[in-house]
Amino acid sequence: MDPVKRIVEVELLKEEITTQKQALSSFNSKLQVNQQALDYLDCNDDIPKLWMNFGTMFIKFPNQKIQTLLKADSADSQKNMKRLEKEIAEKTRELRKKEGKSIAQV
Repeated sequence: MDPVKRIVEVELLKEEITTQKQALSSFNSKLQVNQQALDYLDCNDDIPKLWMNFGTMFIKFPNQKIQTLLKADSADSQKNMKRLEKEIAEKTRELRKKEGKSIAQV
């Protein structure tokens, strides 16, 4: 294989891994914010309706509806995080293979 082509493939793989790690970090941050919001809502069950931000809009929702939305969003984030973790692990193995390193050396 052409050495330049091999280097390009390795660098592209590294870039993909970095991008996926950044996405994983974003999902993790979103999950933490959702958990904080759920904790707040649990402590304030006596408030029937609260304002929720959707992009550039604020909409008043019932407390229970917000909790349901946040739990669904958190579940979706966790699912995406697991998928990304698997993809990162696969691409890291592939990268080590292309670099000529065994998994035990890492």
